[in-house]
Amino acid sequence: MKTEGGASPGVPIRVLILEDRPEDVALIVRELERAGFGVSWEATCSEAGYTELLSSAESFDIVISDYKMPMFDASRALEILVGRGLDTPFIVVTGTISEEVAVRCMKSGAADYLLKDRLARLGQAVENALAAATLRRAKQRAETALARSESFNRNLVERAPLGILYLDSEGRITYENPAMKRMMGLKEGEDVRLLGMRLGDLEPVIDAGGVELLRRVIAGEVLSGEHVRYTSLAGATVDLELHASAFHDESGSLQGVIVMASNITERKLLQEQLLQAQKMEAIGQLAGGVAHDFNNLLSPILGYADMALLELDPGTPIIEEIREIRDAAQRASDLTRRLLAFSRKQLPQRALIDLNAIVTDFARMLERLIGENVLLRSELETHDPVLTVADTSQVHQVLMNLVLNARDAMPDGGELIIRTGVEHLEKNAQISHPPCASGRFAYLSVEDTGLGMDEQTLGRVFEPFYTTKARTGGTGLGLPTVFWIVRQHEGCIDIRSTPGRGSTFTVFLPAAEEDRARPEAPSESEPLPRGSETVLVVEDEPAVGRLVRAALSAGGYRVLYASGPGKAIEAFRGLQPGQTVGLLVSDVAMPGMDGRELFDKLRDEGGPSKAVFMSGYPLEPELFRYDPGQLVVRLLRKPFSVRTLLQTVREALDA
Repeated sequence: MKTEGGASPGVPIRVLILEDRPEDVALIVRELERAGFGVSWEATCSEAGYTELLSSAESFDIVISDYKMPMFDASRALEILVGRGLDTPFIVVTGTISEEVAVRCMKSGAADYLLKDRLARLGQAVENALAAATLRRAKQRAETALARSESFNRNLVERAPLGILYLDSEGRITYENPAMKRMMGLKEGEDVRLLGMRLGDLEPVIDAGGVELLRRVIAGEVLSGEHVRYTSLAGATVDLELHASAFHDESGSLQGVIVMASNITERKLLQEQLLQAQKMEAIGQLAGGVAHDFNNLLSPILGYADMALLELDPGTPIIEEIREIRDAAQRASDLTRRLLAFSRKQLPQRALIDLNAIVTDFARMLERLIGENVLLRSELETHDPVLTVADTSQVHQVLMNLVLNARDAMPDGGELIIRTGVEHLEKNAQISHPPCASGRFAYLSVEDTGLGMDEQTLGRVFEPFYTTKARTGGTGLGLPTVFWIVRQHEGCIDIRSTPGRGSTFTVFLPAAEEDRARPEAPSESEPLPRGSETVLVVEDEPAVGRLVRAALSAGGYRVLYASGPGKAIEAFRGLQPGQTVGLLVSDVAMPGMDGRELFDKLRDEGGPSKAVFMSGYPLEPELFRYDPGQLVVRLLRKPFSVRTLLQTVREALDA
């Protein structure tokens, strides 16, 4: 029997099917087409037809064979295929097959075997077999190229960038090329120190695992891509990637071993730095999630403390304790902002800041960072505030990275001095990175009494992943981050360092205009804004929802509360005729529907055109930009005080 079929749409594949049952041929083709192949096939069930098809001008991508046919079987088909030197994948498909027969087929060269009642796996089996054949052929091509390279002359070998060693049958080193000499720290004429060494002699300079690998090669194993650590004769530690194989004569006797090595020390360092950077990114994601949840916890603490202070008489004995609770919650809120900045979920928010206040507020955290063997001292400008317009969280990041860098430069302890001030720089001032424009600059300086840096290191301090620390000591991203932030703020950095006498990093940021006024915080004695409108509050965190409802109710508002978007829509639809909702106060991130989608849904049903959105994450204004002529939107970041909540609600309603 010999039949053939044309190609169907899909990934093109040419299949030779050995099968005596036409219905099974059709089933195989249908399964391949279902798996996404465009099948062009020919089928036979005889040895003569099989050999004729193998001899045809067109080759096949794969052979699929029944195990047992009336006058032919898969074992014979495999034997013919292998005997012709063909590398065509061969898959056995049969009704029944014993485990012993299946193992025998696989040992004979079959790529896979399947039972006919489980043909759903055929597509994947074919895909795997084709992929394996592609890899196998690529490997064969590489091995062929390697065999040809063995005929290259000595001149080519000696110019090779890879290190090459040759060991004789007894494991003695008899040859090394110049690249290998360089890796091993040998100077001209010093190869006699290595030539003639046996494997046992190498154990002081190559780790025990490396020596064992070479012994395995002598025993007949081919080595590819194995890593060893080598200590050069000069005492330097080098990471090597080895490729090695043994030479045998026609009788199978070992003639020697060739070893090729590449220096991967820098590559391994970069890989470790990348892994560390990925870990930091994961920690940042965790920090962002913790900050979000923490803000939800802080909101009721801060809010109820505010409400208690509003309701208690000024002379109540417990009032000071409640103020302490509120102040502690506010400080915790500042901590979450730093966590969000660390996780890069804090959006840049430039504002007028005082560098003196930044250093003072951050001092306690810095003391924990640097440890007990480093003395932290501050020399801050005392006459006037050191003002600049910058993102507070990014300035925190600059200060933290500079302090950590200074700490690492003092492994045995020392003194760390932080200075602030204002300085007028000329256009051609000797500032190292990058040159600053002329003008008034607020500066933040971090000085250490540590190891210092030479000129070569100074020239590379802002290169990403460059670090002089131990392999596990840092990512090499701290100072590049500082450079990026300072440059974004139109500032510059000056570095002064002497080996053995410490370093000073000074960050210059454009000074703010002296007449630029700070926004004044509202006085606690001012009356809270009130109202009587109906407000729909939607918050899936129960404690926050209860706080907002209580605060608005205390402010005179009629509050409809829903614990999620679905219930909010039900509450709106359940309003009595004539009742209206003047404002939506909603959390942003909620299951099923976020706050913006809820706002749009309610407006489609005649709901409020004004909204206040709350979130434990920073709110990006661009995401909440609506037509100001039709809609009013205000943003409220958790945790918030009762006064801030009532003021924001009143502003939205009055807009």
